[in-house]
Amino acid sequence: MENLEIIKHYQTILSCDQFILTGSTALKFHGLVDSSSDIDIILINPSKECITILEKLQEKSNKKPTYDGSVGYMFEHDGVKIDIFFQHEKIDCCSYEGVFIKPINKIVEAKKKIARTKDFAQLRKIASSILTEKELMSYLDSKA
Repeated sequence: MENLEIIKHYQTILSCDQFILTGSTALKFHGLVDSSSDIDIILINPSKECITILEKLQEKSNKKPTYDGSVGYMFEHDGVKIDIFFQHEKIDCCSYEGVFIKPINKIVEAKKKIARTKDFAQLRKIASSILTEKELMSYLDSKA
């Protein structure tokens, strides 16, 4: 999977209580989307060392968070934008290739809260791929 090496690299160098992949890349790992344009990572209780590394990465990339929310740091790695979010409580997650992935329902909840048009469009596309309006109506008609 593309970007997996980048994710594992940061999982190795960013010390924290829990390293969790979220956003569209996590949805890609879950098999719900075909592509993602960035990598979103949640760090649970990052260490002081971790914060120092993040500060240097952001300074080197000359990036600043571009939307309101809880983005702690933003930088690029080989042209891939990486957003780092912080939380204090651990999250019960599944994992893929040794990387914790935020549960789908929590990703959906976050996308709805952020309320960007591109997030709602993505959620609608996912919902339609699971059950189309035509399939729903056909099922309901068969039960009438």
